[in-house]
Order: sequence, then C-alpha cells, then structure tokens
Amino acid sequence: MSLFRYSLVLSTVALLSAYAAAQLLPGTHLPPGQRPIVGIPEARLTVAPLAFTAPLAGSIAFPAETPGGQLTVQTRGGILPITISVEAGAHGALFAIATPTSNGLTVGGTSAISPVQSGPASTIKDVLKGPIPAGPIERVLKFTGGTSANLVPAQIPITLVAIDGKGSRATPALTVYPVAPRLASVDTPIDPYRTIAVPLNFVGLGGAATVELKSLAGCSISLNPNIRYPVQHNVNSGAASTSRTAILQATGATCTVTATIALRLPDRSTSEALFTVSAPMKLAARHSYRVTGTWALRDRFNFRLYQTNANIGTCAGDSIGPIPPFPNFPVGVRERSGDISMAIRSGPFSTTCFYLSDQWVLPDGVTLKAFKATQTIDSPATTGSKVTCSAFDISDTGDLAQHTVRGLKKIYPDNEPSDGGGAGFTVNGWGPLVTSDGVILLQNNDRFTTILLPTFARLKCFKTLTNDHGMRLVIDELEFLGPPGLTFP
Repeated sequence: MSLFRYSLVLSTVALLSAYAAAQLLPGTHLPPGQRPIVGIPEARLTVAPLAFTAPLAGSIAFPAETPGGQLTVQTRGGILPITISVEAGAHGALFAIATPTSNGLTVGGTSAISPVQSGPASTIKDVLKGPIPAGPIERVLKFTGGTSANLVPAQIPITLVAIDGKGSRATPALTVYPVAPRLASVDTPIDPYRTIAVPLNFVGLGGAATVELKSLAGCSISLNPNIRYPVQHNVNSGAASTSRTAILQATGATCTVTATIALRLPDRSTSEALFTVSAPMKLAARHSYRVTGTWALRDRFNFRLYQTNANIGTCAGDSIGPIPPFPNFPVGVRERSGDISMAIRSGPFSTTCFYLSDQWVLPDGVTLKAFKATQTIDSPATTGSKVTCSAFDISDTGDLAQHTVRGLKKIYPDNEPSDGGGAGFTVNGWGPLVTSDGVILLQNNDRFTTILLPTFARLKCFKTLTNDHGMRLVIDELEFLGPPGLTFP
C-alpha cells in the first residue's frame, strides 16, 4: 500500500471515528475491546396515526325533516389521500358525506389532498420522495331522512370510516336518533286571562328518553312562578305531554306559542339536543258585560263615608237649610236614576266629604274595560252659574297619607278608559298583589288574580251663606271583559 493510500484510509477512519464519537452521549465510555458503530442517521417524517377528532362516539339526535340534520366530522393524522365514508347497513341510503365549500356542501366522499406545507417538511419530502402527511380533513355527515321521523327507524347505528393512503383505518361508532319535534296545536278555545293548565303535547321525539321544557313564550303568556315542575318528562313512543299553569294575555282568534325543548338520549345523563317548536292556540272570544244600572253593585263597592279630618260639614243624611226659602237636601251615598251617586251641598263652613269603596276581586279571566262617571253641579239662578263645587282638581296631599287609604284610584268625571285594563283601576298578577306605593292587597292566591282597586271620591263645595249650591258624582257605567256565562253583580 502506498503511503498516500494509507494516509487516506487513516484520515477516513479518523473522520468516521470522530463522527461516531460525536454520536455518543456525553460521559459515555465504551467497554474494552468494543468499537463504535459508524452510521449516518436517516431523516424520517413523523406521521400521526389516522383518527377522527373527538367526540364522535356515543349518540346524536338528527332532525329527520327535510333537509335533515348534519354533523361536521374531522380527521387528524394519516397519509394522504384520505377517504371518508359512512356504513349504516340497510339504512345507508339515509346518509351522505358532503364536502364543505364556500357556497354550501358538495355531496361525495372524495379524497382530500392538502397542499404541502412549506419549510422543513417540504424539504424532507423532496429529499425522501415520501408520502404527504395529511392535515385536518373535514367532511359533513348529512342525514337525508324523509319528511317525518315516522318514516325512519327510531335509532340507527352507523360507523364512520376513514382510510388513508397507507391503508390505515379509523372507525368510530355512532348511534343516530332521527327526530322531528313538533308541538301539537290547541284547537279547544282557551279563555284569555283565565288561569288554566296550558296543554303542551310534544310529538316526533323519536327514540329520545326524556324531554325538558327550557322556555315557553308567545301569546303574551304569563306563567305562575310559584309552581315547580319536574325537570324532565318521559318520552313514550316518540311523544310526551305536560302542562304549565298560566294565562294567555292575547287577543284575536289565535296566537302562537313557542317552546324550546332539550332531548336526552338513552345513553346520556343530561339533556343536550335543543329544538325550538311552535304551534297555534285557539282563543275563545271575550264577552262584554256592561253594567249601566250601577246601583245594583252597591254591595260590591260598599261606598261609605270615610271618617278622617278631611270631612267637613254634612256628608251623610240631610243637609238642612233655612226654611223658607231653602229646603233640606239628601246627601251622601245615594241612588240616582238606578246608579250609585255621592252628593254634597255647600254651607257657611264649606263642605268636604271623602267616600271610600272596597276592593273587588274580579272573577277569573275578567278584566275591567271602562269605568265611567259624570259630575253635575247645582247652582241657583240668582247667583248665575258660578261653580263653587268640584270632585276633581283638588290636592290629595295629606288626606291620603294614612295607610288604610293608600293605593286607591280616584274617580274622575268623564273618565272612560278604553285600553281593556281599566286604565289603572286594576292591579293583577300571581301571588301577593302590591300597589305602586307598596301596599299589599292580597297575600295568598293560587291563580292569576285581577283586583279592582278601592276607589274614592273627595267632593268639595266652597263656603256659601247657605246650602244653595251642591254637586253630585254619579258612577254611570262599568264594562268588563271575560269568559261567557258570568253575571254582574
């Protein structure tokens, strides 16, 4: 061997030995007689195993009505190309795999090729000429179904299948529960404002185990907040029934109730699948009850003189005048042409009278529409027509400070509320009824209650020499709205 060749071999061995030594961990010593293994490391791609992103195992509720439900699925890892399909046995025709696009979905389980990532991965690919690792591959599992859940089985076991370019497979199992939730319409007329158990019949729930009512709205519904219901209701043969104590503060022939429900599937512990369903409810016509002879309601109102320091002069019985030329006048709460009236006369010390009624708990479903009153003034011809008496435009400051007369409604002449609620003459609700100034009118009630507030009239005639002036406040008419078959009084 020539000196040149010998030197070349020594140089090569030294170079390899140095390389091998560089591969040893610091502090590593070879046993005597052993030599390091010389080799050049091979660059390799790290490829994650093919799998579906969680969670896909278990069950899912799919709307069965056209266009049906859908579930986005995604793979991770694997080698391109990747094909995603679904196996559902005899029910395979009810499912399709679609590709998300910017304009919607394209049906088909075609392979997906992701662009090669730039950087080191691209360099290694070019060097090794190896397969392309897959990025996330997204598809949509569509349930084509039919027009009703009744056309398909209550539950369908399926298997999602993903196969990559090396033949690796991922196969999660899933149970599909086709549902077509509906809220049955109510054709039996419901009386507005009457306390009822509003019927709620849900159908099309498929193989769900229970249904939970999350919210109820529409028809200006007012639920009784004092009643607690079971959280979940059992589903039998795809249907479930329940009710809610409420009133419908709605007008017209029909209104629409909307319910948000959650379904619990058999293998779940909580309700998850949310659906919103609506249905029309038929409303009964409200009847008008006009009372024009209000004296028939005298016992209901029980108007009486309220004894406070505000009362001055003669407020009940007869107002006695000099004879001649002035007669006596009956005053106080009196019948006047079949109506309730309150009358006073003037005098040398002026006259102020305060008349108070009871509150009135109206029948269930009844609201006040109108409360009409008129005022007449008596003035002798010798003094012209100077008005010295009034039932309004008088300050209430001080006279209404006592708790027994708070929360009242003052009767004004020519008052004609037409809003269907009595224009402030009533207060209503569930449980204790509280007036605007905090007075509780009714502590315990288990229905939606409407109360005609206690009403009052404060009549005043200014000072005159004798009782030649007077005034009268007459309650002419009340109109109520409510269910048929009621009588007033």
